[in-house]
Amino acid sequence: MPAVNLIKTSLRDTANIPAGKKTQSHTLYQVMALTTQGKLGVNCDDVMRDTMENFECINVLQAQEHLAQGAQLVDIRDLQSFSLGHAAGAQHLSNDNLADFISQAKLDQPVLVMCYHGNSSKGAAQFLLGQGFSAAYSIDGGFDAWRAAFPAQVATGSM
Repeated sequence: MPAVNLIKTSLRDTANIPAGKKTQSHTLYQVMALTTQGKLGVNCDDVMRDTMENFECINVLQAQEHLAQGAQLVDIRDLQSFSLGHAAGAQHLSNDNLADFISQAKLDQPVLVMCYHGNSSKGAAQFLLGQGFSAAYSIDGGFDAWRAAFPAQVATGSM
């Protein structure tokens, strides 16, 4: 099963990481194994304390600051939802373009991951860190929070 699909199906709504809390990370497959075994709980720090890479959950205002400093924004929602509305400048990331995105991305620039509500993006941020990005952030509240905070910065159509 392709990686983004695994992220969406296996990690949706399971991370339970508090907003703004820095979380140590494992590889995608270690996190998925823990999730499958039902061991990934409210305090992810206990489960993931032995690793060196970190992703962080940030709010939409912090995401704006990162974007102003050159961060990359990806949206992992389905293409239809993305086409109906997405953060201006976001790149749609799916199973179909994941390999191309990683091979062409600037790994030294942070990547911000947006989903529907800020849950699936945690697994995707984790995965992207494992692919060599210098930093990865999950946007709390996802596109719903973005649309509410920045209605003028919502675009439509596919990219």
